[in-house]
Amino acid sequence: MGMKAVIMAGGGGTRLWPVSRVSSPKQVTPFTDHETLLEKTYSRLEGYFDPNDIWVAVGVDHLSQVRKQLPSVPRANYSVEPERKDTAAAIGLAAVRISAREPDAVIVTINSDAYLRNRQAYFRAIKVAEKAIRYYPDHTVLIGVKPAYPETGYGYIRLGSELRRIDRMPIYRVGRFVEKPSPARAKRFIRDGRHLWNPALFVWRVDHLMHLFAAHLPHTYRILRRIHNSIGTKRESSEIKLEYAKIRPISIDYGILEKTRQMIVVPGTFDWVDVGHWRTVQDVLSPRPNENVVDGMHIGIDTTGSFIRGSVNKLIATVGIHDIIIVDTEDALLVCPRERAQDVRQIVEELRRRKMTQYL
Repeated sequence: MGMKAVIMAGGGGTRLWPVSRVSSPKQVTPFTDHETLLEKTYSRLEGYFDPNDIWVAVGVDHLSQVRKQLPSVPRANYSVEPERKDTAAAIGLAAVRISAREPDAVIVTINSDAYLRNRQAYFRAIKVAEKAIRYYPDHTVLIGVKPAYPETGYGYIRLGSELRRIDRMPIYRVGRFVEKPSPARAKRFIRDGRHLWNPALFVWRVDHLMHLFAAHLPHTYRILRRIHNSIGTKRESSEIKLEYAKIRPISIDYGILEKTRQMIVVPGTFDWVDVGHWRTVQDVLSPRPNENVVDGMHIGIDTTGSFIRGSVNKLIATVGIHDIIIVDTEDALLVCPRERAQDVRQIVEELRRRKMTQYL
């Protein structure tokens, strides 16, 4: 049996408001062309994984949308969260489902909101990570990416000592994690060559992952064991709904990874972008800094470096704007500077505070 790919299809994408909404989050919405980020993720994996080895972790609220976009995924390969409990629980639920079929399976978790180039290098890194887990079954293997520029919105992995080479690729111990560094620190990371971006590509044997849950999240582990024991029985559905509600939400990073010492990182050489906010969408569509990216009808006078998304039914006209993001939808209009793209989530928080749920 081969490695299992678990596509993480949950999440809200609040920084891509007003296009990404509660009812239609970013992973099921087209941003860079006619394909959604989720569809791109699946079609990328199809070239490496058997369809029966591709799993999808998704919330019940988006299950029908995801199934419609991924008709080739077997229904039995959906790990459905009854409610959102963050990434530790979502990965744990998928792991126990896979473990029920194959107790010593190897899994790789893959976010569905990334854009990447150079598939060959991507799959080479996954293959090396799979081989690394065979050598070190009691370790967590991460795949990192060489940073292309000093991004302050990403997490970084510091390289420790080199362990060995697999297929001529070096693998390293994980030195430490650094979350969202300052601009000066991010520039140092680029210069020192000892830091990688963390794209949340994690590889485990499922039995070792359960050991990590038992050691670091024992409350969640006990719940996952009860769910595991119900799989394949008549009470499976009701047991998952009942037990999952008891889980305390926490990310896999804070719940397990930051407490784990036995970790290895494989340095990937593919280009990777977390499509997390409008600036990254613009960068994917055009790497030229002063070029406008336009989706819709637009006339611009003295307009440069801006991202403008509207519709074919409404003209957007701009005069004298530079490095501005404009996103116009049927019921909401966003205008913000490119450098404040990360702060769009604050709009969503304010809408929640004001109970303006029709715009969420």
